[in-house]
Amino acid sequence: MRQNWSVGKLIVEDEQKGRRKADYGKKTLAALSARLTAEYGRGYDASNLRYMRQFYLVFPICDALRHELGWTYHRWS
Repeated sequence: MRQNWSVGKLIVEDEQKGRRKADYGKKTLAALSARLTAEYGRGYDASNLRYMRQFYLVFPICDALRHELGWTYHRWS
């Protein structure tokens, strides 16, 4: 959970310079997907990165996650 949040934060703050959306036509997620997959392996395709970005945008404060998500989510994640 925290890893997905951290990747989402990286996308928004570093790759998108804090903006909610990337510049049109920049292929930001495709380029980042290629870099992360080469370095860390599977699980970093563009669709997963979109979910990670959205996760960060919905929960911008990581410590708030425990209060927003139920116990069963934490148990199985």
